[in-house]
Amino acid sequence: MSTPRNETTRPIHGLLADRWSPRGFDSSFELDREQMRTLFEAARWSPSAFNYQPWAFISGRRGTDTFQHILDGLLPFNQAWAERVSALVLTLAQVEREGEPVPTAYYDLGQAVAHLTFQAEALDIDVHQMTGFDVAKFEFEIPEGYEIVTAVALGRFVDSEEIPEKIRERDAAPRARKPVEEIVLVRD
Repeated sequence: MSTPRNETTRPIHGLLADRWSPRGFDSSFELDREQMRTLFEAARWSPSAFNYQPWAFISGRRGTDTFQHILDGLLPFNQAWAERVSALVLTLAQVEREGEPVPTAYYDLGQAVAHLTFQAEALDIDVHQMTGFDVAKFEFEIPEGYEIVTAVALGRFVDSEEIPEKIRERDAAPRARKPVEEIVLVRD
């Protein structure tokens, strides 16, 4: 059994203990359509309030117009490393349904992306989620009641001299999390 990437204070599932968000991606790795469908199938089966499933995705694999359009909307720092990923995805939350607000839209979208993330980890695909983009640059046709929330980069990590040193340093930096005592406010 290999040592998990993240030092946890209690044993947790290996998919959770190994998950991280690298920026150094292997530009030769390509996700195929079946892998992408599997990731979205995992998102599809996420729980949601009233089973509304208030999420949608815009997905482009490297080499497509959709990929390039998403890449062009990222902030320059993210563009610099994300051009090497296999796919870029925009996540959308349905914040309004039939003229009424959907109060759990962001929460439910977050769960769907978490399901996608852990399925990716099971397939040895790395995921990096981000908010560093200019939503005004995305000219996709967005369904009424939906809004773009995050961008997701998918690919495979590589520690290579081809990756800029600044990115390699960030990827190698120790990971930190708040202690459980700080995030659980009431404990019985």
